[in-house]
Formats: sequence, structure tokens, C-alpha cells
Amino acid sequence: MRFLIILLFIISSYSVALAIEFKTAVTPLPTEVIAAACHYALTFPVPNHSIQAVWVIFDRGHDVHDLYSDAAILAFARRFRLALLLHGHCPGKAAEDRMDMNMDPSKGLGRALFTTLDQFARATGHHELSRTKLIFLGFSGAGPLCARLVGFAPDRALAAILSAPGHYEPRIRAGATALPSSPPPC
Repeated sequence: MRFLIILLFIISSYSVALAIEFKTAVTPLPTEVIAAACHYALTFPVPNHSIQAVWVIFDRGHDVHDLYSDAAILAFARRFRLALLLHGHCPGKAAEDRMDMNMDPSKGLGRALFTTLDQFARATGHHELSRTKLIFLGFSGAGPLCARLVGFAPDRALAAILSAPGHYEPRIRAGATALPSSPPPC
């Protein structure tokens, strides 16, 4: 039994080591509301095979960031031939962004994401990155961003995983007097 556990550990360590990571950055255009370059990391769990989709993980803190290198996530990506893309924090430059990302992909993050995929396609020889389907994973404020990315690029969206989606306090629309204090009954 002890031998089997050691063997499984060695095999899992070896399989994680097969993954190859690349990094790049995209500089915002002057008309975009991004304050500085966006940084990205891309991992190919099975580097010498074409990929079926890219799982885009928006970095929103340690828990979400750690998914990018989690052994179970890498095994899942390996099984389904997914590349993993970690989208670093790209603070917005508008005052209302409060140094957080602007969650409207049409204002810079959408172009930066697809520019990144094109850069990685050229750098890695995985030309399918420029056209493959995308799985978006967003926690908190990145949840609405992922939902908007589905509308921004519906031909590229395979799925969107929205975890605790929300971004700042909800605004009361004109004419409304208050927000509901509890959800309506089912």
C-alpha cells in the first residue's frame, strides 16, 4: 500500500511537471480605460497536442489564482485538452473603477484578451488559440465581466462560470424608492 501511494505521488508530480507555461502582457490603447498593461500566463497541460478550448481564469485573489495551478484543475484540463489562461488584474483608470478592473469588455479588456490569445498563438505555434472556444471563470466583480464577454464574443464563448457575481453596490434606477430587503417568494 505504501508503495502504491508513493508511486501515485511520483506519477502526479511528473504529470504536473509536463505542463508548459508562457507569459505575456498587452499594453492598453490610449482610448481604453485600462490604467496599465494587462499581464497573462498560459499553461498547456498537454503541450504537444492541439487544444480544444481555453479556460480563462480572472485573478481575483489567492483562492481563484490558486485554481490556475491546482493539480485537479490541471488534470481536468489535460483530460479535455484545455489550455489555462490566467488573466491578471488590470486596473481601470476611471475614478468610478476605484482601481479595480472596468468590467465592460468593450472598453479594453475584451481587446486585450483576444490580443493576448493572438500573441500566444504566434509565440507557441498553437495557432488554434486565435480561434478556439473560451470558458470564462469569474469570481465577484469578474463574474459580470464573464457574462459580458459571452455577449461581446458569442462565437468564441463555450461557457461562463460566474461565482458570487457582483460589482459594487447596486444602483437604484430612476423612479425607484428603495431596493427590496428580501428576495420575492418562489
